[in-house]
Amino acid sequence: MPTRLLLASSLAMLLSIVALMQAQIETQAPERWWRGNLHTHTLWSDGDDFPEMVADWYRGHGYHFLALSDHNTLLMIQAEELTGSSGDGHSLHFNVTNLAEQLTMRMGGTVSDTIVRNLQMVEESARRTGRLSIMHVNHPNYQWGVTAEDLAAAVNERFFEVWNGVDNDNDNGDATRASTDAIWDIANTLRIVRYNASPLYGLATDDTHDHHGNKSRALPGRAWVMVRARHLTPESMLRALRTGNFYSSSGVVLESVAYEKSKLSIEIQPSGSETFVTRFIGTRKGVKLNGRPRGDGDAITTLDYGDAKIGEVLAEVRGLNPTYTMRGDELYVRAIVTSSGAPEVPSEEFAYKRAWVQPVR
Repeated sequence: MPTRLLLASSLAMLLSIVALMQAQIETQAPERWWRGNLHTHTLWSDGDDFPEMVADWYRGHGYHFLALSDHNTLLMIQAEELTGSSGDGHSLHFNVTNLAEQLTMRMGGTVSDTIVRNLQMVEESARRTGRLSIMHVNHPNYQWGVTAEDLAAAVNERFFEVWNGVDNDNDNGDATRASTDAIWDIANTLRIVRYNASPLYGLATDDTHDHHGNKSRALPGRAWVMVRARHLTPESMLRALRTGNFYSSSGVVLESVAYEKSKLSIEIQPSGSETFVTRFIGTRKGVKLNGRPRGDGDAITTLDYGDAKIGEVLAEVRGLNPTYTMRGDELYVRAIVTSSGAPEVPSEEFAYKRAWVQPVR
């Protein structure tokens, strides 16, 4: 056999052995929960402390992984917040986690087009560099930049921030604009009914900028993701995120989340004398999707779907072991667990601990 072919054959065999060993390692390790934050800033953009000090804070407070995502800057921990706007003038921020190279935001004509263009850029980078990456849409209600309809139309995007730890970034909406939770349900309903697409997954993040006690708008420790994976590696974390094997939290700890035989079951970790209420939320088949502008119609916001039962509370369960059994006509079901206890790091936008369980179909 020619030397070149022999080397190629040997290399192929070696790669096969390595892949087999990696697969065996993956299957041998038990799955467990890992705590992490995917949206963090330092002095290298508009944070107020050095990356080493920021990382030390998170390590000292029980976090297992951290993405430093400074604006349009790529640090040694490979994440970046792409920052720019759409052609129609909306401010947009996208986080990309586990990048191998710095990227620059691509502008599209509309918000949804800009999301699609940047998602394509991230996927191209991942293929080119061999580095698994994910992109998520940041704080949709910041400057009211992203609507539910925008998120629905960008069908290949799978992640957005349902809760961003920065105070006063409008997560709760207002009298004429939808909250991020309402945006999630409207977007998921539109994606499934109108676009035959998968629902979005909701991330909770700190978006930390303030690492010193004299400021409180963007403190660390307000929100995070709990990822169930076999190994503490970027690839293992991202694979679990991509399959929805995680929940988001501002303080509630879940022992387990399981979806089997049309039943969504949750086990909540007790915490002192706190009580817990779980709301199973979803939209049923046959919903009417006739949206109309909110308020005076001047601002571009998520549409008002009137009396349509989008994101209705399908069941409310108290206690540590809530379950919901599918009736069969649900487009999707997700859950929010709310504690009677206050978060360790208080927020002006919500006074109690919560956990967000990802939608199942």
